Parts: sequence; structure tokens; C-alpha cells
Amino acid sequence: PRLIMETLRWAAALNADALNYVAATQLLAHNNQVHGVRAHDVVAGDVLELHAKVVINATGPESGDFARVSDREAPQIFQPSLAWNVLFHRPALSDHALAVAPPSGGQVYFLVPWKGKLLAGTGHTPSNQPPTTRVAHADIVNMVQQINQCIPRLELELSEVAHVFSGLLPVRRTGSVKLATRDAFHDHGQNGGPEGLFSISGVKLVAAQAVAEKTLKRVCERFFPRRQATPLPPRPAPSEHWQMKPGQPIAPQTIKDLADGESVVHLSDLVLRRTSLWSGQLPTQESLGAIGLALGYSEDVLQQELQRMLGELDTWDTEHG
Repeated sequence: PRLIMETLRWAAALNADALNYVAATQLLAHNNQVHGVRAHDVVAGDVLELHAKVVINATGPESGDFARVSDREAPQIFQPSLAWNVLFHRPALSDHALAVAPPSGGQVYFLVPWKGKLLAGTGHTPSNQPPTTRVAHADIVNMVQQINQCIPRLELELSEVAHVFSGLLPVRRTGSVKLATRDAFHDHGQNGGPEGLFSISGVKLVAAQAVAEKTLKRVCERFFPRRQATPLPPRPAPSEHWQMKPGQPIAPQTIKDLADGESVVHLSDLVLRRTSLWSGQLPTQESLGAIGLALGYSEDVLQQELQRMLGELDTWDTEHG
């Protein structure tokens, strides 16, 4: 996301802080020429118009839909599939990753140690329509059964599921699980659509910067031939925030840095997605109060955010019994 923000910052000449909490909802175009986007400030609730001669649609799993509503169907942009990994309340089997497969052949799973627990993956199925990151109960049951077939004495149980990490991955065609191996780039203007609209989709995080730089180069060639794209800075090292321990005091400045740099809008973003605070006992009320203060929440808003977060944590119990 940070790399895409850098791309959008250059292309639309916008302040990155203004983009952290803004969702584009509609392309603005006149006479088949891009003029910007209409957007929604998800924090303040305001409707904004951001004007630019170039718009880069880099919305990941939503890129195909945004291309369709802004121009026409562009199926090569992003065809989704559902993938997931499962963390179990079970000690890791080894200090190393293990690859296992049923004796009869089929799905290969990797069993990886993570904070002393067992992380297993990756499950993979064609995506439902409309695409969702919710993993069906039957798919988790099937995954547990297959892993138990690989290691009969393991005897994993559904009750040991601690967390499900899921997301959408691009595949070569709808309904398959054969992953796309090349990034996609679509110049809408050169294909009868709005001039100045580009849609892109990558295939893996490690290639994201290369995709962003290639996109900027092509955009410059089309719209700013006298100007060269500035190379993006090296990808930052992995954040240490992911290693935070439940109950560990968090400095207010650290929370503010996360909010400013990692698009933290809700308390659940911080606890469930930007850190690993969820992985054990939840932060104490005192810690939550400090977090709310650092995020600028009033007491009423903090309680609302706490209920929202607990509701997300209850999703697994509700869906999987």
C-alpha cells in the first residue's frame, strides 16, 4: 500500500496524508478525458473531488470492478481466488518449516512455527461471486482433515483454531486456482476508454516496487514525455510493530506513528491488522485507554471501537462454532 500511495502521490500531486483515509468512488471524466476522482473521506464523512489528468487504478482485488464501472470490462486486470493460512493453538512441530502432503497425493501444506504456535497453509479455492475474504467452515474442516491425513498422530481439532489469515490472490482465469505469474497493465485511453486512466495489478509483494516504477515510466512516456519518473525509495524493512506482545506497554508516539504511516482508522486496524496484539491476551483496559488517547478517541468513541473490535474477533466463533 505504501508503494501505491507513492505512485498516487506523484500522479495526482496529492498529499499522502490526505490519501490515508480516502476511498475513490467514481472516476471524473469529460469528453473521454480524465479529470480526477470523486472520493469519500471515511473518517470525516466528506465527499471530495480530487482533480488530476492521470488516475492510476491500483486497487488490488477491486481493480477489475473499478475498471469496469469507469470504462468497460478488463478481465486481465484481476481475477480473484481465495487463499488462507490458519494459526492453531498448538505448539510448533519444529523450528523449521515442514512441507507435508497426503499419502494419496494432492494439496501440499507448509507447517511453520510462529511465536511458538503452529501456522499452516496455504488453503486455496476459486473465489465466490462477489469475492469475499470469508473462508467457509467446510473449507477449514477439509484443511484440518487433510493435514491430519498427512500426520495422523497430529490430531488437530477445529477448537484449536486461533486465527484465520485470508485474502484474495490473482489467478489466470475466473474459477481456477492457477495463480497469475505476471503483473497486468492496462492503458484505457489506448483501448477506447478515458485518456489518462490506467489500471494495474501485481502478483506478489516483493515485486510491488518494480510494478510501481514500471507504471510511472509508462505514464510519463504517455503524458509527461519531458519528465522522467523519480525512482521510488527502497522498500522499508519489515515493521517491528508486528512483534508487539499482548499487555506490553505501547508508547503514545509509536501508536501515532502507526496511525499516520499504516492507515489506522479503527482500533481493530491497530490490534488485528497492524500489530500482533490479537495473538494472545488482549491489551488491558489501561493499555486500550492509552491507545484511544493516542488515536484521539473520546471515551464514547473508544467504547464503540472496542465493541467493533470484539465483534470482529467473534466472527470466527460465530461462523465456525
